[in-house]
This record gives sequence, structure tokens and C-alpha cells, in this order.
Amino acid sequence: MELDLDATQTVDIGSMLRDRMNRQQSVTKQPEKESDGATIVNIDIEILKENPYQPRRSYNMESLLELASSIKERGLLQPIGITKEGDTYYVLFGHRRLKAFEILKRKQIPAIFLDNADLRTMAIIENLQRDDMHHIETAFALKEALSNKFTDQKELARAIGKDKSYVSRMIALLTFPEKVIEDLLKNKSINDMLALDMLRKIENKELCEEIYFWYINSQPRPNRNELKNKIENTTEDMPLQQTVTKIINTKNACKVQLPHLSDIQLQKLNNFLDTLLK
Repeated sequence: MELDLDATQTVDIGSMLRDRMNRQQSVTKQPEKESDGATIVNIDIEILKENPYQPRRSYNMESLLELASSIKERGLLQPIGITKEGDTYYVLFGHRRLKAFEILKRKQIPAIFLDNADLRTMAIIENLQRDDMHHIETAFALKEALSNKFTDQKELARAIGKDKSYVSRMIALLTFPEKVIEDLLKNKSINDMLALDMLRKIENKELCEEIYFWYINSQPRPNRNELKNKIENTTEDMPLQQTVTKIINTKNACKVQLPHLSDIQLQKLNNFLDTLLK
């Protein structure tokens, strides 16, 4: 939605705050027009704070530079959203636009002022609508919301307009091994939810990590069927690999405690031992 900023009288909130702090005058001036119940203002960038519940962990500098160039040529088509808690002004949405203004060294930015906005819910809703929002970022945002505001996944799902299964599925991504989560946050190597689901369900954490990095480093990248086959074949042979390792590492022992092996796995083990003893 494009807003006609020129059609709305604006108020310099930054100047008002400084005046109030200096006790030179009280803040009484109000804009004459509002948009959908939200006041449009010009505000000093220096007094704005990031929403502490904002799940976005990183910004693409190339994309920010492109946005800054577009704003410089065409102006800002849509204001950012802000609210106030105590004496602090927080950005609700439009974080990339704000950073683009900072790149352009602008002092003020047009903003929609929303009274009594919930920072946690607004951060989640805004970011769920982002095209570049990675699933792991969503997972952290939903977990944060559950820890600080919502009593259960059902209530949270209702607040953001999603099914409870969506919330459960996203939060389950946080069961990945630490190195996998670090890669997803830093490099966003996979954003295919079906592939992430398949990898997440690998119970052995070391094996999960091994197959994950095999998948993201393979060129060309395997399709879902190839990934599925890799997981099935590797997990099927896991007891056999453990058995072989135990046999190789066992010294001066005539017996080795074996896990339960299928007939196919026992045949593979026999073949290996025949080769080893030749």
C-alpha cells in the first residue's frame, strides 16, 4: 500500500522529545490527519531502537545498497512502522528501509505511529510475510514468542493466523545439531522445508550433521528423492558400520557384542570379514 505523505501534516517527534527533555515546552502538537487509525509522522532516526524481538539475524548489504539507491531516486513509497514503550521508540516494521536511510545518511524517516502495538506479535507477523525469511529464523521467533508471551502453540498459531501444526513444525527445526543451525543462520543453505524435515528426523545427531553437509556441498545438489535414498541407505547401514568399527578397535578379545542386524546386514558383515581374513 502506497501512502501519500504529502497529503498528511507531519510532526517532528525527535524535536518534541528534545524539547520535553529540556523542559522548554510540553508535547501538545498533533497531526491533523491519520491513516487507518495510525498517525503518520517524521521521526529522528537517532532515537529509534530495533524491536528486541525482531527475528531477522542478518541483512544482505548488496540488497540494502540497491534499496538505498531506489529510495534516493524515487523516494520512500511506504513509511516504516513504529511504536512507543515507556520513553523508547521501537521499529515495528520496515527495518530494511530504516537501514537504507542510514546508508543515505538521512536524519529523519517517515513513519506510521501505532499506539499500544505488541512488539513480539508484530515482529513475528511482519517477518512471516517476508519473502527472504528463513525457516530457522521463523523457528527462533516462534520459540521466543512462546517463552515470553503466549501460553501454548495453539494460542500463538491463532495470533499469527497459522495452524498449530505450522508452529510445531517450525519449532522442531531447533532440534537440529548446533553446527547445522549455525550454517542455516549464517548461510541459509537450505530453505526447502521438505528437505529440512527429512534431515531433522534423522535421530543420530552425528549422522544428521554428516548427511546435511553432504547435501549442501553436493554439486549439483541432490533432489528430494536422492536425499531420501541417501538417508535410508545410510541409516540402514548404521548398525553395521558401528559393528565393523567395534571389531576393528577390539584387541585381544574373542567376543564382540553385536547390535541387532538384519539378514542383509549380517550378509554384508560376513562378506566384510571374509575379505578382512584373506
